[in-house]
Amino acid sequence: MGIPINYNHKFTKVEREYLESRGMQYKVVENDRIFNAESKPEVDEKNGMVKGTPVEPAQPDGPVGLPINPQGPLNEDGDDSIDEDIIEYVESLKVAELKEELDDRKVDYPSDAKKDDLAELLVNAMQDERDGV
Repeated sequence: MGIPINYNHKFTKVEREYLESRGMQYKVVENDRIFNAESKPEVDEKNGMVKGTPVEPAQPDGPVGLPINPQGPLNEDGDDSIDEDIIEYVESLKVAELKEELDDRKVDYPSDAKKDDLAELLVNAMQDERDGV
């Protein structure tokens, strides 16, 4: 079981030993650089955190819905999201209908593909079609 690490202060002995025992020496070195004895760390006025403090990336709390094609071009709205009407249409289809739509668009899919996989392929194909890709 892990221990919570507060990156907003000089690491305690316990925090240092914990990080070092898990191969995270680089975090200890970075903490030493930020909180060295000769200087007082700069605090960011916007968020109250010490400047240069590593921030863990945010993780989604649960499923995020149908995935989008991250390499795809921007759609007519200027973003890379899937249009809502496409999502609604694809979600209303059964597996056989999804396969038929994919076949009509000449999109390959594995024979053992699940409904969610087929839906993702179809959503991306339809959005690419609409975007003129």
